[in-house]
Amino acid sequence: MRLKFIVFIILLPQAINAQSHRFLYSYRFVPDSSKTDSTVTELTRLDVFTDHSEFLSDVTAKKDSAVGDGGKKQC
Repeated sequence: MRLKFIVFIILLPQAINAQSHRFLYSYRFVPDSSKTDSTVTELTRLDVFTDHSEFLSDVTAKKDSAVGDGGKKQC
């Protein structure tokens, strides 16, 4: 029991530091400056890792994960 506790205490900080964080934003912009009354709203995500961060649109992120899965659908 004591050995399990020691292993748990050693591995706990590694598990906590291995976490990444994802923030979702609703990004609103005007694609054509001459038509200021038309706005586009896009869902974007910011993924923060320990060594870098990635800011991309939700559509791009979904396309990237579809390519990474090889186009397979999960049931």
